[in-house]
Amino acid sequence: MNPSEHGRIPMNEGHREQQLIAIEKLQYMLDYSKSSTIATVLAPLLCIPLYLDVTELLRFSAWFAAMTVAVITRYVLLRSIRALSNPPQNANVLNIAIGLVTLMWGMGWFVFVEPADMVSYLLYQIISLTVLFVGMVGYCINWKTFFAFVVPLKAPELIFIALNFSQIVWPIALGSMVAFYLALKMAFLFSKSWEKSFALRMKNDALIDQLTEEKNASLAANVAKSEFIATASHDLRQPMQSINIFIEMIDAGQLNESYSAIFCCRRPKTDHLNLGVPTQN
Repeated sequence: MNPSEHGRIPMNEGHREQQLIAIEKLQYMLDYSKSSTIATVLAPLLCIPLYLDVTELLRFSAWFAAMTVAVITRYVLLRSIRALSNPPQNANVLNIAIGLVTLMWGMGWFVFVEPADMVSYLLYQIISLTVLFVGMVGYCINWKTFFAFVVPLKAPELIFIALNFSQIVWPIALGSMVAFYLALKMAFLFSKSWEKSFALRMKNDALIDQLTEEKNASLAANVAKSEFIATASHDLRQPMQSINIFIEMIDAGQLNESYSAIFCCRRPKTDHLNLGVPTQN
């Protein structure tokens, strides 16, 4: 892509660049989401031995049923996404798919955690932070998608803290919110940095393609020049050789004195290495 005279990418090329960036981001996140489907299914199942005996059965069953619906919906939505068809629309579908599951994890604060029970609070804090950092691996590439992933996860926690502020261990809650803020900030900065890096890579690829084309054109010109010189040399050598042959065939003894003197004293010497051009003594 060549910048315009003012150093800016023309509108059509800038739009194409944004489209390529969106497609590349979506394809990466889609591949990551599909590869993490097994973990998305297993994680709620691991909650059964952890919380089934210590949580009210109705609340646990309601949460588990809602999580099951969210996981199935996530799978169906991911299967419907085609990265090349409509990247912005499909990115929104991806955001909904992953946001539904993290929302269920966020709602777990009201199902599994007793504010006065430090063990249950710390255990679910570990689960929440694990989900947060797992999402950072796959979705930091696009800050909007990461926001759609992490906000449904941490917003219910913030509400839980506000509702139970008198029983919450504030250093732990504050540390969790700081981690939440830093994750959002890092995702935003990483996404912008990745876009610049990808745009630079596309420009470098375009420059390499342009240099390759120019090199090929130069080689083709050299070949054409060599062929022209060879053809011209051949075409010039033939008539000169014919002239030399005719000169050799002339019998100077049959010419009058003036012409005989010319051929005897000024007979040209042929130089076949010099395209047959006659030289004089």
